[in-house]
Amino acid sequence: MGLFPAYSLVGVWLMAWLQVIVSEVIFGVGYAVVLDRVPVARFLVEKRTWLTVVVGVAVTVLLAVPVIGWQMAGCMAGIFALSGLGVIGRSIVHEMRSDGDFWGELRRLARGECGDDCAP
Repeated sequence: MGLFPAYSLVGVWLMAWLQVIVSEVIFGVGYAVVLDRVPVARFLVEKRTWLTVVVGVAVTVLLAVPVIGWQMAGCMAGIFALSGLGVIGRSIVHEMRSDGDFWGELRRLARGECGDDCAP
């Protein structure tokens, strides 16, 4: 087992945290680049900001599972979901009132028919 088993457990714990921290930073930077560079993602940022936030939070919580566990991740996801219900509901109501052909625009962007919308 080794001379200092508690020390090795601390080392494993610190390595797990380090891996989570590095993966969170890589995800955050990568997600920002995708949201800035990919036409469909930029469209969603403009038209459905709440959805891009939900995806970002969900991935962030999932990446933390190795150090917080599934039970705590589920609790965190539930807390975020409950606290965001009002804002998401408000956003959806406003989007339904103001959107023209959201799905048509999204399909057009996904097919690459984006014209000036494709420029980063």
